[in-house]
Amino acid sequence: MRSPESDKWKEASRAEIRAHVRNHTWDLVYRPPGVRVIGHKWVFALKRDEHGNIIRYKACLVALGCFQTYGVDYTSTYSPVASLNTVRIFLAVRCQHGYVVKQYDVETAFLNGDLEEEVYMVPPEGINVRDGIVCRLRRSLYGLKQAAAVWHKTIRSVFIALGFKKCKSDPCLFVRVGQNGPVYIVLYVDDLLIGCGAEEEASSIAEALGARFQLKSLGDARFILGMELHYNTQKGELFVGQAQYISRMIARFGQADAHPVRNPNVIGQDLRASDEHPKLDAKKPYRELVGTLLYVANATRPDICVAVGILSQHLEDPREMHWKEAVRVLRYLKGTLSTGVKYCRGTQLRLLAFSDANWGSDLSTFRSTSGVLLQLCGGPIVFKAKKQATVALSSAEAEYMALAVTVQEVFWVRQLLKEMAIGIGCATDIFIDNKAAISMASNSGYTPRAPHIDLRVHFVRDHIENGAIKVQHVRSAQQLADYITKPLPTPQFVLLVTASGVVRCNGHEVQVEGEC
Repeated sequence: MRSPESDKWKEASRAEIRAHVRNHTWDLVYRPPGVRVIGHKWVFALKRDEHGNIIRYKACLVALGCFQTYGVDYTSTYSPVASLNTVRIFLAVRCQHGYVVKQYDVETAFLNGDLEEEVYMVPPEGINVRDGIVCRLRRSLYGLKQAAAVWHKTIRSVFIALGFKKCKSDPCLFVRVGQNGPVYIVLYVDDLLIGCGAEEEASSIAEALGARFQLKSLGDARFILGMELHYNTQKGELFVGQAQYISRMIARFGQADAHPVRNPNVIGQDLRASDEHPKLDAKKPYRELVGTLLYVANATRPDICVAVGILSQHLEDPREMHWKEAVRVLRYLKGTLSTGVKYCRGTQLRLLAFSDANWGSDLSTFRSTSGVLLQLCGGPIVFKAKKQATVALSSAEAEYMALAVTVQEVFWVRQLLKEMAIGIGCATDIFIDNKAAISMASNSGYTPRAPHIDLRVHFVRDHIENGAIKVQHVRSAQQLADYITKPLPTPQFVLLVTASGVVRCNGHEVQVEGEC
């Protein structure tokens, strides 16, 4: 290692080896004849806090699982992680009820799972062994095909032993209801969020988990999955942003000195690729940039959903104009660095839904785009834009297909809240701006002419008739899902983004200096 910080990386590597010895990760055995022995490599990473400061140098010994053989040394590989929608719902519930949220990290998490298959690995550097000696792995070392699945199975069994139940709506949310109210655990690989009414209860759960795993307490949840949490206990507000993540992203792609813009989209611009448009230089990391933007859009910034969705359609054959548009999104993010999602405590927990469609928005296929935005505690918890599977023959059909998608999301959220022991007794209002679509949903005498609409009609009508949802009309100027589906003029864009609960950290509307 020639890095100026090589001593710190070497110590991190030694700490990793000590952890493997302590956990009895492998047995040193003579290589059996005819078995495949996989290799390994070291992966180094910096752990940072919510301010971007380095808090840990982490070295990880990773098995080269790409050389494993299905049915020989691995079978099942599936391991779920908590969805970002679930994380946002959990945070909104925390804001409404004032729950304590503690954060923990399970160190060397995968090493806690016992392997069922026989896997052999080349001994890592620093271990003196005789010729012919290999490591027979006993634990689910990072990099193995089945490692994540083994770890999830292990920690899930511990949660269940502590009285928690796995939610059917999200297998990485665990709930236990006791005399002091519900207790929640959100699991994202080896990161834990424990939410409950009292710190003593969170500490008791952490102590029980610490008896089984090497648990590191990170205190109150302040920085999770690249998202920063800012609390205002007096006002009952919680702000979730990604300023540090976005700042590093802007610097990483060379836009630190770029001028900000006030809108990530350009209205009326046609980004369809043709031979007239020059191809993008292969050295420019277009796919990497779009992937990074996609995480930001899915986590805390629904205001860039439209732009990122369009850019994502050109990953295979990007042109120079696509790179310029991706850079424009970075310039917008630079001007709205402190913007994120805000949740506010209210008199009651009310779920609102907004459904919209952009009819025939794809000029190549003429398919429409469905837009969904769900609010809880004044902030967005679910937001998505998805191209419709079939061509809609009218704007009403497009809006109706979008409504069916929205109803699905509403019932997923309602089911999740029910499993969290949080009831929403009243019907959920779904706002759309197309009266013809409302008539299709409400009029039992309407007979659809197309089979692809027929199923959606009966699906939505059933839930309207049983009183679970109410479809309400809203003016287009107040349709919050509008900015999820299409580019808008800057004044309208800013108005809707702010009304949806995407604001600056100080609570004001999204305002930036820059070009239009």
